[in-house]
Amino acid sequence: TSKKGTIIDFIADHATIETVVTGFELDGGNYETTGVGMAWPKTPASQLTGATKRIQNCVIHNCGRGDQVEYHYGIVIGPWNHTTISNVEILNNTVYDIGRDGIVLYAGNDFPDNIVENILVRGNDISATGILVSSAGGGIGAKNHVKNAIIEYNYVHNCPSGIKINAYDNTTFSGPENATIRYNIVTGTTGSYAPGLYIFTIKDPSVIIYGNLIFQNNGPGVRFDNTVTGDVDVKLYNNIFYKNGLSGGSGEIYINNFTANSTNIEIKNNIFYTR
Repeated sequence: TSKKGTIIDFIADHATIETVVTGFELDGGNYETTGVGMAWPKTPASQLTGATKRIQNCVIHNCGRGDQVEYHYGIVIGPWNHTTISNVEILNNTVYDIGRDGIVLYAGNDFPDNIVENILVRGNDISATGILVSSAGGGIGAKNHVKNAIIEYNYVHNCPSGIKINAYDNTTFSGPENATIRYNIVTGTTGSYAPGLYIFTIKDPSVIIYGNLIFQNNGPGVRFDNTVTGDVDVKLYNNIFYKNGLSGGSGEIYINNFTANSTNIEIKNNIFYTR
């Protein structure tokens, strides 16, 4: 295995023929590695907007463990330098023992016009992330301008935080747009007061969240932080929240000193079972 960099890195695609990585076990050997990346780390790449690029049925572990200054993950989709990566499927992988996030859709921090688009994250088992940097150790993350992402049927457990939606800042960078988070199980966050679903440092987020089971996390089931700005379009319905807030306080849904335009926040038909 590699000691530094990305074990499998997509830097080109085909206009009509799918590119598939399937059935690998990728052991980062506790070095400064990412398991599978697209244009990562900050790889010079053309626009990856052709046919589907699929990562499926892989076991990825012991990655990003060497140096907390390095940015390495289990799986990362990471366009930089004015690029777009689209048409990606991340299916039925097992990801564990990772220095930072397990699976992250990460449109780069260098320019706001980097885009991750048309992404499906389905059926993955993610655990034991954030081993080097717990604050950056979500199970699944979507950062900056991520468009039309579907995150569904994943099992996120025993990570510092569960599913995160955020941006580099809340003024110049757009956050995830038209995201769908559904039918996931999120449990056992290990960070102090860490939520199952965390929305923070973001402008104009639009996301629909339904059909999830979020239970027994250290923090609230869902947290909206006071760093959310702009027009917030969030629909939260038909979820089950069970005994979250194990570290104390915060409740099942926590809206922290919210100053954004919240007229399009809709919370309905959820089940809450509190401690």
